[in-house]
Amino acid sequence: VQVIDVRDLANFIVTLAENATMGPFNAVGPTETLPKVVDAAKEHAGVKTELVFVPMKFLIDNEVGFWSELPVVVPDEGESKGFAETSTERAFAAGLKPRPIEETTRDTVDWWKQQSQERKDSLWVERAPFLKEEKEQSLLEKWAAEQA
Repeated sequence: VQVIDVRDLANFIVTLAENATMGPFNAVGPTETLPKVVDAAKEHAGVKTELVFVPMKFLIDNEVGFWSELPVVVPDEGESKGFAETSTERAFAAGLKPRPIEETTRDTVDWWKQQSQERKDSLWVERAPFLKEEKEQSLLEKWAAEQA
C-alpha cells in the first residue's frame, strides 16, 4: 500500500508554495506492506487479531469485491497492476517528507478511540460495503477446508 498522512501532504503543499515549485507530483508515501501497516495498528491498539493470508486467486474465485469489501486490496494484474508502486521520486526531491507509517497508524488508532460511538457507527455506514462478518467467516471456513 501507499498512503500519505494528511499532515505530511499539507506540509508538502506549503513547501511547494513557499518554493514556488510547480508541476505534477505523486504525493504518496513509500510502498509499505499491508501486514506492516496492520501490525502497527494491532500493536498500538493492543489487539491480538490474527491475519489469515489467502492467495489472490482464492479471493477472485470467491467474488470478493476488491477496493470495496477489501479496501486497498486489489489484484496485481489488469487495470490494478502496479498499484502501490507509484514513483514518489519527484515529490521527495521537491520536499515531501512522509512520517513513518507506524506514526500515522498510531495517530489514526488514537483518533478512532476518541470518536463517539455515534460517529464510529456513522463512519461504518458511510464506508459500506465492506466485507461482512458472515461472508468473512464463510470464506475463512472454506479456505481452512481447502487446506485440510
